[in-house]
Order: sequence, then structure tokens, then C-alpha cells
Amino acid sequence: MTKERLFAIDGAVTADADAEASAVWEAVVDIDSSPQFISPIVSVERIGGSRKGDPLVVGTKWIEVRQYKKKTIVMTKTITAVSSNDSAYPRTFSVNMDYGEGHNNIANTGTITVSPAHTSKDDGTTGTQLSGTFAAISGRFWTNLFWLLCGRPIRKKARNLFRNELQEIGQEAERRISMPN
Repeated sequence: MTKERLFAIDGAVTADADAEASAVWEAVVDIDSSPQFISPIVSVERIGGSRKGDPLVVGTKWIEVRQYKKKTIVMTKTITAVSSNDSAYPRTFSVNMDYGEGHNNIANTGTITVSPAHTSKDDGTTGTQLSGTFAAISGRFWTNLFWLLCGRPIRKKARNLFRNELQEIGQEAERRISMPN
């Protein structure tokens, strides 16, 4: 294990969705509606000149409020990479997260990749795989020491939370395609 990894919380997860990749991609990039289908997200407010419904581009920012049990987390997310809606698959959506002052100088990044993956059910419909990676690094000695000593259970919890988020995105895509027009 590298020194950098000892002082980081990182991981990779996957989830499958019984929906076409295009439907899954629409759910991934629908940040404005995400509080309706990603359970920890309480609210999303675009900032920096971007408005609800505007296309997502590198540099798009929003404030996201999440609730985990009794802990409220407010973060500013900034898109660092996003595939266009007409690009080939796999498509990628990456963000940096800033937690503001008082959060131990943590730098956090996450990426979701959408790939057509499998044939599902007996009807031959195509399913999709969502892959996610994340990494958090702190600039504070005490946080690094804590992560060094307690990193394994924190990584496991972070992986489970991210996997749940990918599953909820997949479920939203499935719900959207099952709705009558």
C-alpha cells in the first residue's frame, strides 16, 4: 500500500440497472431532481450562473445538502468532467466536492461511469452498469492519523453509501422507463 493511500479514503463500487444506458445516463446527470431519488440528498441549488435545467458542463457548480442520520453535510460540487449526451458509451461524470471551513481541509472527488453491460430478463432488454470511484484526502495531520488508524471501516461505509447511491440512480432510471408517456 502506498503512503498516499494510507492517508486517503478511497474506493470503487458498481451497480447494475435493468434499463438502457441512455435512461441511466439521464438519471446520473439530472442533478436538479436528485433529491427526489437519492435518499441522503435534501436539496440542490445551482450557483455560479448556472440555473436549473441548464446543460451540465465542466465548471457547473451547485450546493448540495445531505442528511446522514442526524448529521447534515453541506458541500459545493463542481463538475470536472462530463460526457456529452451524444457521445459514445461509456460516459463519465466527475465532480470535486468542497465541504468548506471546519472540515479538516478534505479534498474529495467522485466519478460515475455508465456502460451498457448485460442482457437482462427473458425479453432481451439491455441492462447497464454504473461504476463509481471516489477519493478523499485531508491536509490535516490529525485527520490523516485518524484515517490511518480507522480507515478500513470508514472506507467500507463510504463504499456502501456510494453503492446505495448508484443503486438508487439505477432504480430511478428503471422507474422512468416504466412510466407511461
